[in-house]
Amino acid sequence: MTHIEFRVARMEAIEAIKSLKAQHMYLADSGYPVDELTDLWCEDGEMLGVYSDVDDPGKPGEGAQKPYRGREQIRSFWALHDRLYDWCLHLIGSPMIDVADDLINASGKWTWLMLASRKVDGEDAAIWLGGTQTETYRKEGGAWRFRTLRTDLELVARHVDGWTPSRYLTQPPV
Repeated sequence: MTHIEFRVARMEAIEAIKSLKAQHMYLADSGYPVDELTDLWCEDGEMLGVYSDVDDPGKPGEGAQKPYRGREQIRSFWALHDRLYDWCLHLIGSPMIDVADDLINASGKWTWLMLASRKVDGEDAAIWLGGTQTETYRKEGGAWRFRTLRTDLELVARHVDGWTPSRYLTQPPV
């Protein structure tokens, strides 16, 4: 492979990984289809999932990370989220992706923000979550998949007014 071919292959890998991440977020925002989300992972994939006291009200002010190893455990993570969230919208940005010289392995880090509707203390609530996701990827069978994903939660907050559209959607500002 020439130097130019290698550089093009690396850029194509970066774009494919960005597409993988976009698909991940799109599927999460489409109601957490468990099988489709799980298929984005390597068989030996690992996820360090995150939860907060929103998920476990018995631990006020606490949060934790739980490891999910292999596709079956990752499937259970997505099934949990399908039950927890009535609606969500993910915004991702600041991708920093490094493709290894073997063009089979890569790593990345992203910032994310999630708007969501779910139950908190038995009541419907609008919430904000956000932080960073640190990931590794592997190309398998010609497709990039997640190998590892670690979520670091830096924001959990209620949106007090809920997600009811404001007057600015129907009236021009004064």
